[in-house]
Amino acid sequence: MEITPAGDAALAAYDLRAEQQRQEPSTITRNSMLGERHDPREAIRVLRIVATGEEIRVGDVIADPYGTLVTYLGPTMSRISGDSIWLPGFIARVLYPGDVPWVFLPTDLGAAYEDAPARPA
Repeated sequence: MEITPAGDAALAAYDLRAEQQRQEPSTITRNSMLGERHDPREAIRVLRIVATGEEIRVGDVIADPYGTLVTYLGPTMSRISGDSIWLPGFIARVLYPGDVPWVFLPTDLGAAYEDAPARPA
């Protein structure tokens, strides 16, 4: 089989782009479905009920979109590859009775995260 000059150029361009992508930082997300409460030593985003402005704290019991009571575990956590610190995301982690973890957009819970992460306690 013979590779044409155009094919050879395309393979070289592909190899170059693949190497560039390997050099780019990647985001690592902690497993949201472990059902663990947020570590109080890490930064967290404050979740507030939109209608009242009341803060929803880790461990609070809230209603899911269907009215079932769930325990708020905290936001999802991610970091850039390497040894960088874990940062809070914008997805709410909850725990259903029977220790069943799940995630929701804050709007599904009638809530919203503040933009800036809060410092650890």
